[in-house]
Amino acid sequence: MRRGKKETPDDEAPDDEAPDDEAPDGQQGVYWRSTMIDIDTRLRVGRGIAKTETEASEEVFQTLRQNRGHPETPPPTISDGWGGIREAMVQVWGKVPEYNGRGRPPEKKRPQEGWKYLQVIKERDDAGRVTGTTKKAIFGEEESLLEIFEEHTAYVERTHLTTGR
Repeated sequence: MRRGKKETPDDEAPDDEAPDDEAPDGQQGVYWRSTMIDIDTRLRVGRGIAKTETEASEEVFQTLRQNRGHPETPPPTISDGWGGIREAMVQVWGKVPEYNGRGRPPEKKRPQEGWKYLQVIKERDDAGRVTGTTKKAIFGEEESLLEIFEEHTAYVERTHLTTGR
């Protein structure tokens, strides 16, 4: 079982001051980092760095598809409320439906049966303190997802603390 989470660089510089994050291609600016962590071992099994959160997640999923034993379907995934993971899953593992002979042939990839993806969205008060969470089943039934996953993103939050500046 694996869980996914996007991380953002520390971009809390004043508006007149650009962040000085160095990207893999040598350019500077704001980049997204996506990290996939194995729940059982807590090992990082994939990471991606890109200009958008979807592109960073696609890098992670391409690694999982090509090198980490998930050639046909994505691993069960849990993340926070940031976007990009759903779109990246569909881009990497989705399939274009077969043409049934009527209308325009389909061109867009679609999610497949059996995928498991749960978002745990933090609720915060006016001071920014976490007051609760909301669970949202993106792919799969919420009850079966909760049997697979713990109801939090603690491993990834720990990664944020150890990789932060």
